[in-house]
Amino acid sequence: MLKAGRCTHKEPAGISEEEKEEYMAKLNEEDKTEERFKTINENKPVEGREGAWISKVCGDTQVYKYINEKKEEATTSYAVNVF
Repeated sequence: MLKAGRCTHKEPAGISEEEKEEYMAKLNEEDKTEERFKTINENKPVEGREGAWISKVCGDTQVYKYINEKKEEATTSYAVNVF
């Protein structure tokens, strides 16, 4: 992701092809794109945060009892973990 929140740089309109190439080269040097898929430990931390990933549990965290397909007592929760 780029600093602007996009995956690629937007080409400017209304300038010559030569100026456009220079501008895009400058942008690519200042704000380089990164591979989208990489291991978690290769991700850079977010400014002002501890790490690159934040985990949060959202939804109903209450544990409910129910009878499953095998007629056994089981438990479930409707919470989700968001990254």
